[in-house]
Amino acid sequence: LGREVPPSYLHHPLVLHPSGAKLSKANRDTGIRDLRAAGGSPARVMGQAAYLSGLIGAPRDLEVSELAGFF
Repeated sequence: LGREVPPSYLHHPLVLHPSGAKLSKANRDTGIRDLRAAGGSPARVMGQAAYLSGLIGAPRDLEVSELAGFF
């Protein structure tokens, strides 16, 4: 690709539905846009995503600045 330095990648944990199935747009699972439209704050949406991906043990508001400590 003409790059001098290869790109870095981050592999995040699989985000699961509370039933244990993976979240998928094909299954019409709720997206971030839907959560925000329903009144979820950015911190609430980030906390829910972190919980569903197994990064935190219970849903809670989570500031973006807190995410670096998980990786």
